[in-house]
This record gives sequence, structure tokens and C-alpha cells, in this order.
Amino acid sequence: MSFTTFEFLIFLVFLFPMYFLIPKKLQKFVLLIFNFYYISFYKIEFLYFILGISTIFYISGILLEKYRKKSILIFSIFCTSGILIYLKFFAYLLEKLHIQSIVLNSMASKLYLPLGISFYTLQGIAYIVDIYKNKYQVEKNFIHFLLYMTFFPIFLQGPISRYEQLEKQLITHHKFDYKQFCFGLQLALWGLFKKLVISNRLNMITNEIFDKNTEYTGIIMLLSGMCYALELYTDFSGAVDISRGIAQSMNINLIQNFNFPNSATSIKDFWSRWHISLSTWLRDYIYIPLGGNRNGNFRKYINVTITFIISGLWHGVGFKFIIWGILHAFYQILADLIANTLNKIKEILKYKNILSLISDNNNLETFISKFTTFILVSIAWIFFRASDWRTAYVMVKKINKKFFSSVGKLIESGSIDKKDFIVLIISLLVLYFFERASQKTQVREKIMNFILPFRWFLYILLIHIIIIFGIYGEGYNPYNFIYMGF
Repeated sequence: MSFTTFEFLIFLVFLFPMYFLIPKKLQKFVLLIFNFYYISFYKIEFLYFILGISTIFYISGILLEKYRKKSILIFSIFCTSGILIYLKFFAYLLEKLHIQSIVLNSMASKLYLPLGISFYTLQGIAYIVDIYKNKYQVEKNFIHFLLYMTFFPIFLQGPISRYEQLEKQLITHHKFDYKQFCFGLQLALWGLFKKLVISNRLNMITNEIFDKNTEYTGIIMLLSGMCYALELYTDFSGAVDISRGIAQSMNINLIQNFNFPNSATSIKDFWSRWHISLSTWLRDYIYIPLGGNRNGNFRKYINVTITFIISGLWHGVGFKFIIWGILHAFYQILADLIANTLNKIKEILKYKNILSLISDNNNLETFISKFTTFILVSIAWIFFRASDWRTAYVMVKKINKKFFSSVGKLIESGSIDKKDFIVLIISLLVLYFFERASQKTQVREKIMNFILPFRWFLYILLIHIIIIFGIYGEGYNPYNFIYMGF
């Protein structure tokens, strides 16, 4: 039941009245029932799976609070993460190792990867680790814990929420709040706009280039990464906006998962803005336990590399994801080394005044930093999106070959017609100016302060834009949110 389907709209139509009108004591049970229905809509086995893995985390939390033994923590993480690794990598390893076994290959063919497993597994691991660290008390009410593990807006694509963020919100009785409901509606509509109007059009271009990569060279290869960067951002952030909007309509606040990542001035800055819930999880539960930056630069760089390799493996099966992670680690390490070297040179030669054109607060320096960061991220995305690492490598190599020669070929390909191209450009400009304004002021709050008729005029206008210019219906797969596959 994807966020862009009619079935999901019907789901919400039934959910909201029942959620707000039901007696106080029953509200959390109603939410739990709707959570279960949402999960089982895809496949009843998914519900059985999440109930099973939730039980493991629940029992582990109780045991950890009682005995506080590291062996219990390790065993719990091994069991839960082991299930994730097994389901993700078992069939892949059999294929790559050329293992021919009737029993093993039969097992692999029957495996299915439960949707959302990467997200709620990380949620559960964060919960038991924090219990072990005595960060908060264990949840002894299994119903309350299930609400946390199965909360439907975040089930498939996050954001990855910590227990302390949702604990009280999910069990507190919520009354209908018109302002919060409209605020959530506003955010959900914006998410739909980004997904249906922008991302699905960018998908036409990226599919054309990646599917026919042998026919293109030069700037088109670079364009493939840039378009995919924007496609992935509008797709994933759009999905999260819908999640946060629905939750906010229920008076439940989720963490912000994106903070204008395409405005990042460095790779480190990018990861403080992109998929924030995952990057902070990796920082808190992988990077810092490995030692962080406490044991010198060499050990710090090793820890950064390991963390990004794990991030790559979390995203998917295949060597291309490992390379994607290593690239981001390399970017950060190189930037760190260059920064240190430049600082030393500046101290020795004292030539800072010579670089007055590109000073610390100069707009030109900021623009160069943002542009360079976006290009580097886009090149890494080529490995993420390509069918395999070899294809990606060839595509990257062809960036400096016949730089402009295949521009005309892309135009003639018909991957996107003139109308869709115009809509795409206008939509990207709307996105750019909205996000630029949002970095300076609270745009959404300002909209909420508009007079009622004008405010609802904007909402209805956005709905019409989505209906008229959105890509959906026949030929569109509503289950193609990119991060649903991870």
C-alpha cells in the first residue's frame, strides 16, 4: 500500500475519524490494528515476521535491563542483524560463489525480503543498545513496544526513529488539532509533489541514460549522476515528507530526515544533511563504538571507511554499494588531509590575504564548495544506480570523452517529451526557490498564518497541480519508491 495509491487514501479516510473519535483508552489499540493492517496488506508473512523480530527485541530489552550483560546484547544483535544479513545476502553469495546445491538453491529461491526490514531492524538494535547503556528504562508493555516497531508511516522508509523520540507520543491520547492536521496535510502534499511531479520525470532521463549507457559519453554521463541525485532526493525526501505529514496530522512529530543536502559545502556537511536518521545511527552505533576520532587520524580514517562500507552494505547487495561507501569515505579523508595541509601552508607562508577573492565568507567560495560537493556526490551515485560496479566504472571513465558529443542523441531519444521537460524545469525551479527560502525563514509556518481562504486556495492549487502534472495511473508502478528496496 504505497503512499501514492488510491488504497492508501482510503486507508487514511478510515484511520483519521476512528483514531480521533475512539475513546481515550482504545486509541492506541486502534492505531496498532491499523499498523497491522498496513503491514499485512503487502503480505501476511510480513506481519508474522515483524511480530517475531519485535518479540526478540522486546525480550532482549527485558533481559538486558535485568542482567546488564554484554553477552546478551551481542547475542541479540547477532540474531536480529544475522536475519537481515541472511535474507539480503544468502542468494547473492550462492550465485557469486557458483555454489550448486539442490538444498541451498531451493532455500534461496524460497526466500523473500520483508519490506522495511532494514529500517525496523536498526530501530530495534538502537533500542536494545540504549537499554544496555541505561539510557532509559525498558518498555515492559508489549503493546506499547509493538506500536514503536510497527508505526505505519515510518515502517517502509523511515525516518529511523529512536525509542525516546516516539515512546510517549505513541501512547499519549491525541485529540484532533485542526492546525496540526493542516500542517501535516501541507507537508504530505509537498512530498507528493516532489515524488509524482519531479522525481518520476527525472526517472525518465536516468532510465534512458543508465539503460543505454553504451550510447552516451561526456557530459551525459555526468548528467546521469546529477539527475539521479535529484531523482533520489525528491523521491526519498518526498516519501519522508509524506510520512512526517501523516504523523503530524495525528499530532505525532517525527524527526527531520533531510536538511537541504544539495546545499552542502562538503561531503561531511552532506552527510549531516542527507538521511540524517541513518547517518546519526551509523555515527552513534558504529563510528563512535569503533573509537571515532579519539585515537589519532589514521585510526579515525579506518573508522570512517568501515562505517561507510557498512552504510553501503545496508543499502544493498553487490560490490557497487561497497564502492559507493568507499568513495564517500575517500572524499571525507581527502578533504580532511587537504584542509590540514592548507591550514599549515597558510600558517607558514601567511598568504591568506592573497586569497581575498575567495575568502572565508565569500559567495564565490561557497558556490564553488557547493558545486564541487554536488559533482562528487553525483559521481558516487552513478555506482549506486548502475546495474553493477563495472558498468558504473565505465560510465565514470567516459565523462572526459567527447564531452558534448552525445547531447543531441539524448534530446533525440525521446526519453522525455517537450511538455514533460518544461514541467520538470519549472518544478525544479519551484523546489529550488522554496528550499532556498526555507533556509532563511519558516515558510511553512508563514503559510499557516495566511488567511483561511488564501491558505486553502494554495492547498487546493497544489492538489490540482499534482493531479494534472503528476505521473501516475496506467504504466506507473506505485510501489517504486526507491528506498522501499533497501
